[in-house]
Amino acid sequence: MAAQMLILDEIVELSLEEESLVNSVDEDDIPILAAVSTYMRRDLHRNQGFFEHTLPFYSIDEFKSHFRMTRATFEALCREIHTTGRVPHQHSFGRLPIPLDKQVLVFIWFIANSEVIRSVCDRFNVTLSGTHRIIRRVSNACVDLRQEYIKWPNSKLQVHLF
Repeated sequence: MAAQMLILDEIVELSLEEESLVNSVDEDDIPILAAVSTYMRRDLHRNQGFFEHTLPFYSIDEFKSHFRMTRATFEALCREIHTTGRVPHQHSFGRLPIPLDKQVLVFIWFIANSEVIRSVCDRFNVTLSGTHRIIRRVSNACVDLRQEYIKWPNSKLQVHLF
């Protein structure tokens, strides 16, 4: 019982010290602390090297089973998406830019495997916000390409088909 009381006294003492530290912060320091905490990044533990080391060694069948397309189709899709200008491949701030082919692979993996976005982030070592931006940008690029690849039959072809 004495040990429990000693632990309880320690907890109360620590909470009082913490409260006094919080109360001793100047009002002038609060905006600075808020600004610093905004730009602090958490380093999450993710899979390292899946895109760089594992994917290049996928066999033709493995690549096709995971991404639902061949490498040649993937490379053609990357070229088409690049021409839309919707997916930036360089910038001058923050972390290093994500290569275009990695962005397209993230998008394809997400739509082809019905995997939750957090798992995709972990697999490709991309932040949650970055993955969200990738999915939005690449899907917008695909929407831009719809006129070129989705063709509705005209009236003559409809008569022929039906």
